[in-house]
Order: sequence, then structure tokens, then C-alpha cells
Amino acid sequence: MALFQPDIEQVQSSELTRFARFASESYGVDFGDPGEFGPGAYKKLHQWSVDEADNFYRAVWDFAEILGSKGRAVIRSSNLLSDVVFFPDAVFSYAENILKWAQDPAFQNKPAIISRMAGVEPDHVLSWQDYYDEVSKWDQAFVRLGIEENDTVAMYLPHTPEAYVIRLAVSNRGARIVSCASEIEISALMNRLEPSQPKVFIAADGYIRREKKQGEDVRKIFDRTSVIADVQAQLDCIKHTIIVPHLSVCGKGVEGLPNADLSRLNSGTQTLNSLLEGIEAREINFIRRPFNQPLDVMFSSGSTGQPKGLVKKAGPVFLKTFIEGMQSDYRAGDVVGFTTTINWMMFQYNQGSQACGATLAIFEDNMAYPAADAILQFAVDHKMTHLGTAADVIQKMWRGAGVTGEKFDLSALRSLQYTASVLSPSGFKAAHDNIKSDMSIEGICGGTDMVGCYTMGNAWTDTQAGQMHGPVLGVDLRIVDAAGKEVEDGVEGFVVMGRPFLNMPDEMLNDPNGEKLTEEYFSRVDGVYWHGDTARRTVDGQVIVIGRADSTLNQGGERMPPQYIYDALQNSGLAPQIEDMAAINFKDADESDYTLLYIVKANHDASEPLPDDFVAGIKMVLKQELAARAVPREIRPAPYVLRPSPTKLGEKPMSYLVNGQEIKASETYGQDPQSGKLKTEFFIGDGEKIRANPRYGFSVKAE
Repeated sequence: MALFQPDIEQVQSSELTRFARFASESYGVDFGDPGEFGPGAYKKLHQWSVDEADNFYRAVWDFAEILGSKGRAVIRSSNLLSDVVFFPDAVFSYAENILKWAQDPAFQNKPAIISRMAGVEPDHVLSWQDYYDEVSKWDQAFVRLGIEENDTVAMYLPHTPEAYVIRLAVSNRGARIVSCASEIEISALMNRLEPSQPKVFIAADGYIRREKKQGEDVRKIFDRTSVIADVQAQLDCIKHTIIVPHLSVCGKGVEGLPNADLSRLNSGTQTLNSLLEGIEAREINFIRRPFNQPLDVMFSSGSTGQPKGLVKKAGPVFLKTFIEGMQSDYRAGDVVGFTTTINWMMFQYNQGSQACGATLAIFEDNMAYPAADAILQFAVDHKMTHLGTAADVIQKMWRGAGVTGEKFDLSALRSLQYTASVLSPSGFKAAHDNIKSDMSIEGICGGTDMVGCYTMGNAWTDTQAGQMHGPVLGVDLRIVDAAGKEVEDGVEGFVVMGRPFLNMPDEMLNDPNGEKLTEEYFSRVDGVYWHGDTARRTVDGQVIVIGRADSTLNQGGERMPPQYIYDALQNSGLAPQIEDMAAINFKDADESDYTLLYIVKANHDASEPLPDDFVAGIKMVLKQELAARAVPREIRPAPYVLRPSPTKLGEKPMSYLVNGQEIKASETYGQDPQSGKLKTEFFIGDGEKIRANPRYGFSVKAE
């Protein structure tokens, strides 16, 4: 039974319906009676979008009223999937097509970006005119700094409006932008900067992390000037370093706030105020360049190896995110936004949502400060229509803290969107029952490689617990077995894309012949793009993502997402004793797979075994709620689990470490608060203990 089904008015007023009517009138395609648009009509629309991709993308360009010229060809084909080019003759300006809303008198004084920093008042609001003016100043500043086409600018900033402004200004210079979040440490930062070779480095002097511990406010101050100095010492390519005074902004009301020590920085350093001195906002000379002009240098997490540097192009990023905003029913004047950092592709995704004239609402710092419902309060305060966050926030943080929507006026909220991991069926039900019942719950799933999704929500389809509404328009989503053969509906398999799609990966840093790109994405099965998530398709066209490519368990040959284990335990009587947990895959000497479950138990010394009755209780819950085969081979104590960000578990790097494999950028996961050692060292040591157990056969192999 559907948790939510859009009514006729919601369907008819949606952007997806507007587009379907436009495409039908323009290309004579029949999607059915507009009065009966629903899942069946979406199937027809999607099939048309992949079968007649030329017409589909032409229609999207015209529907979006893109400023520029789309040229004659829409798709330039090639024998190699990775060499296909979209809009090869088009010219376009990313910045112009975002900021065109500032030229509309009806929008000039309306909010373009609303930003809240946890614990800081008031919220920062940029009107569309303010947004335009700030981009104008930065555009002039980049000219002053000598930024030219194909140069690289790097940001080391918190998730603030400044980051969005800078990205637009960089795009207008035809340069590339590398976005790095302030919380990453020097090794992870250099893994991104060294291959990118930035000419300009824009960095915040620091940031503050606020949280509640035993009811008391705790503030951690992070001065980043030493990291900035290390970067300057290691990279001769940086000619200018710009310091953004963030500590003084986020530190309002904090006693004893240190002044950032800039004396350790080199002579190429200047403050933001110094850079912008004498620059006044003026009309921007938007420069239209090729549709496929590079814009973003995006990196994989780098949690298990050197981060992959993907070069993403301005036009494909813009149009891909516009399509997905249309599917999500983002409308001009809506208030939308995902919680994120600028390290993650959701930063670029957020800015893409502004293409339709939506206001972007962003939340910086701890989403659980001052309380677990902080981002719901933010959504209410600014009448958000679409709130996006991590699945873990919904099914762990909100549910664990008993957060409900009862005290909030969520009447404006039409959609709760989630990403980063799988949202279990009970997570869907908790959001429906506890937050708001008359809203669509929509997962989005894709990745950095496409700066977008292969499956997500749409305005015509009902919400079923544990399911995503269907494939994204323009994406030929297929579910295949290990040999690349398509499986039937209802059968689990691997996610691939069978035909070219907009914004698929087509260039990697330091890969002149495309060998690394081909090996990573196009070598597994000829003629398809291999994504690697596991999923199955339902008979009515919805998609159930079983596991992300980097976390699926495989004990006894039965593939299972770790979220099933988390969900069962979070819904049990044991939940108050579990502060955190991670289920990972472990291989014995014969390459057989087993599940290890790490538990961070409340009020427990992780150097001691978990209590027998507690372990027995976990096994009983998992056996009763899932199956006997779901019971982990071992349930082990841990002082913490690895997280590359507060809302994303690092199951894959934990698995690598426990299995005796190396990972890069260990400092990404932080330091042990007691010893000061890297948190990764705990799992290296614990893996050695596990592999020393004769039951796993390593000692026999060694002999």
C-alpha cells in the first residue's frame, strides 16, 4: 500500500506535467491523457527520453529557456560510449543561466540563498540581486588575480553562500574549480590539490563545531591557518591565497575566540577584504563558451585509494541537474536544498537546483544542534518545499531522538528527499508516520561520477516504502547479472546504463589516453557504463536499491545491505545501548565472506568484550527480524566507527583496514580523542587480532 499518492492537482500543476505537455506539443509524442498521468505515463515518458534522446534533450533545452545557442547536433556518437559528446556545437554560460533570475524584476529582491549556521543568529539571506552583485565582485577579482580560461581555483571553505558565489564567478572566467570542505585535513586536501594544480587558493581561516554533550554546549574551534601554510609550502603552483574570515562570523558570542595567525602564511596571501577593496558591483559580462567547457574537478572520497579526479563540464552539469530538479518538481520560488559540505557532489547539485528559480536553503555545521530537529526547524522557518538530507539522519538521528513533526507547521513541505545510503522500509514509515504523512518521500541515488542520479523521485509516482520512484529521464537504467545479462523484474543485480547519458564521466585528471577512465567505468561489460550498486526493479517500474557499491555484505553468498542490520537493531529494545555501529565484509584466507558487526556501546570500555547477554540479544533480534544468515560471524566492541562525514558511514574503508589492506587519507576519519592517534589505527589493530584467529585460516596459509 502506498504511503503517499499525489492527487490530481499536484500532478497537473507539476513541472513534469508542464514538460510532458511541452514535449508532446513539440514532438507529437503521446504520453496518455494528462488527466491520468501517473506511473504508467512516466514509463512512457522515460522510454521516449532514452529511445529518442536527441528530441528529449532538445526539448529540455527549449523548456529550460537556456540562454545560448544549442547548435545543430545534440549527440555526437562514437564507437566508444565514453567518447559520446552532448551538444558538441552549443555555446552557453553557466553563471548567466543561474543568474538570469536576478534580471527578472519579479525575483530580484526575493531570496536566492538562505543560510543558517548552527548556533549563529541571524540567518544570512542573499537576494537574487545580492547574489548577482557578489558574483560580479568576484568575477572582477579573478580578473585582477589573472585567472584565465582553464586555470584552476581551489576552495577550502565551509558550506556557506560564499562558496556558491565563487563557483559562479569561476565559471564565468572559464576556469576550473576544486571544492574542498574545511574539515578535511592536510593529506586528504593535498590528494585533491596536488593533481589539480590550482593557481588561486581560497581558504577560510577556520570554523567552529557546536554540539550538545550531556545537555551542555560544547564548542570546538578549528584554526586552519597551519593547514593553509602547509599547502603553500607544498604547492608552488599557488600564486595567490585568499583568506576568508569565517571564524569571526561563526564565532559570534564565543568568548576567547582566537585571532587567526596569518603571519605564518607567505607573501602571496591577502585577506578577502583586501582583495575586494575598491571593487563595486557592476553589470557582468557573461562569456558564453562551449557547452562542454570544464568547470568542476570532482573527487571520489579517496577512502580506500587515491581519490579519482573527474573533470566535469559546465553544460552537462547544468542540464543534468535541471532535469532532476524538474523531476523533483522544483519550481520558481520554491525553497529547496540538501544538507551537505562542499566536498560532496550535493554542493554542485544544490546550485543546479537554482536553474529553475528556486531559493537555495543551506545549513552549515551540526544538523543536531541545538537539538536533533534543528534542520526541521530551519525548514519551517523558511517554508521549505523540498528538504534533502542523508538517509541516516531520518532513520537514525530523528528516529533515535524521537523527533516528530507535531510541533512544526510543515504545510509548505511537499517532499522529503534523502541520499548517501539506503533508507529502509521502516525508515520510510517512520518519516511518514512521525514527520509528515501527506508528502512524497524520495530517494536519489547516483554519484560523483555523474554529478546526478540514475534513480530518484518524480511528481507522478506514489511513495512505496523502501522504493525509489523510477529511473531518471534520459538514463537507460538496466539491472544485470555479473556477466552483464539483463535480469527480470524482481531479481537483484548490478546497476548499469546501457546507452549514453548526459554528464556520464568522460575525463579524468592525468589520464591523457582515457585508459583509467575506461578501466574504471567501461571495461566490465562491453558497451555499458558499469555503476556497481546492487538493485532490483519492481513490476511497476520502481527501483529498490539493495546496497551501494561500496558497502554490500555477502555472508554465505547472500548479498545484503548493512542498513537491514542497523534498522533491525535501531527498532529493538537494544537501541538505547547502541551509540553507533557498522557492519562490514571480512574475507578469510580462502576468500569466503563473513559479516563483522562493530558496536559502539553506551557506557562501555571498548577494550573489553561486549557483555554476553548483549551479544546474545543482538543475535536474537537479527535472527527474528531478518534471518539466521544475517547474524554476523562476530560482534565486536569499538570506541567509534569511521565516518568520512557526520552522516555517512565508512564501511568500505573499515573493511579494507580489517582485511589488512591500506587506505589513503586516513586522517579523513579523525583522531582518537583519548590517544590522539588516527582512528583508523584501531581497525588496523583489530583486523590483526581477527586474522590471527585460526578459524580464518591465515596461520595455516602462512605455514
